[in-house]
Amino acid sequence: MSEGSPSSHALQIGRFRIRPVNDGIFRLDGGSMFGVVPKSQWMRQVEVDQDNRIPLALRCFLIEDGERKILLEGGMGEVLGDATRHFALERKGGLVARLEELGLAPGDIDLVVLTHLHWDHMGALVEPSGPGFRPIFEEAELVAPEKAWAEALAPSRRAAPSYVTAAVQSLRGMSDIRLLPDDSEILPGLSFVWTGGHTEHHVVVRIEDGDDVGVFWADLIPTAAHVPPRWVMAYDVDPIRSVDAKETLVAESARDGWTALLYHDPDHAFGRIEHDGRRYRFVPLSEEAS
Repeated sequence: MSEGSPSSHALQIGRFRIRPVNDGIFRLDGGSMFGVVPKSQWMRQVEVDQDNRIPLALRCFLIEDGERKILLEGGMGEVLGDATRHFALERKGGLVARLEELGLAPGDIDLVVLTHLHWDHMGALVEPSGPGFRPIFEEAELVAPEKAWAEALAPSRRAAPSYVTAAVQSLRGMSDIRLLPDDSEILPGLSFVWTGGHTEHHVVVRIEDGDDVGVFWADLIPTAAHVPPRWVMAYDVDPIRSVDAKETLVAESARDGWTALLYHDPDHAFGRIEHDGRRYRFVPLSEEAS
């Protein structure tokens, strides 16, 4: 388990070249990550420490299509300030440093795409500035689901701890913001697919070129252990909706051989979902693509 170097790991989906850029590793309570699944079951799938926490990556992806450099998801960064220590964050320079390893600066990113705006999915897009924050990728266009954006600016009491509203507001300082319906095309071959569940307007991102299809599962399938449709998080605002969305999309993914991109799995960036006759499981791609 490590942050990993992005420079040697790449995946091709049609014209899209995809590389992981990991903002770091942090830890969350295992029970919260697996909801009603008993610990006796989930602990066989993941590492757990003495405080019942499991390691989770903050794995963003750099997508290049020959015209644009697209950053998919936005890490944690320093958005929590002193509270970061509660999550045992491990990083060496974070998201910007990983991009520098690829010879890129924040100003080289054309588009930033977010599936939702929880602090662990957008925090590395901003940095502290005075009493608030300023955007790091200020020359990029931000694309997000319109209703997820609204959720982040006015969260319910239950959802409020998952957002840093001041950081979200600071993203208005980026060059442009394009807010889209939950199911919509971002650009040819790249689209939002609404799932709900984790948040009311959570989406996954479908990457498609010809017969090649990949899906960035965001927090619908945060780790390889979360592939079984009923293994959903206690953090989900609508866990039944999460199960329903997974039952449909996981079956389709296994049937059609989609490539899976995972955000929070500490060991695997890319893989496929297969059905072995009894259950769905995650099968990592070869080392050359992980």
